[in-house]
Amino acid sequence: MSMYLCLVCGEIYDSKFLQDGYYKYCPKPECAGSIELAEIDELMLYPIKIINEKGWSTKGCCSGHLYGNGCGGYVLFNPEFMPEIDPPVGWEWSDDSLHYNKKYNVSLIENQKIIFKHIQSLLEWCEKLPYNPEFFDEE
Repeated sequence: MSMYLCLVCGEIYDSKFLQDGYYKYCPKPECAGSIELAEIDELMLYPIKIINEKGWSTKGCCSGHLYGNGCGGYVLFNPEFMPEIDPPVGWEWSDDSLHYNKKYNVSLIENQKIIFKHIQSLLEWCEKLPYNPEFFDEE
């Protein structure tokens, strides 16, 4: 299930918000109805929220897929707002993204465990991620 996140104010909305006739823009006064909500995989919601709240700007993500030979998980950053630190355990840097490659030829249950393990590693990394000094005034 996808959730929706305002990358400016951090408000989270579920898909019912959009189905109820709201536009795909954050209705909060500080966002003035002009900030488009980002569709986020439910498992990636809090890592992406934390990364953006700390001043590192993302522009896409995926938690990974259970079926087929689909992609592993990734977090795509805006190149000018990428943290230059070691990646989370099990993840790698590639250009402007963090990613992990899922293991192939495993059961769906094992694949789900792999996805959960990588998301947990990402979340722990996010909690330790420093604030972007270029985004916040250090006084």
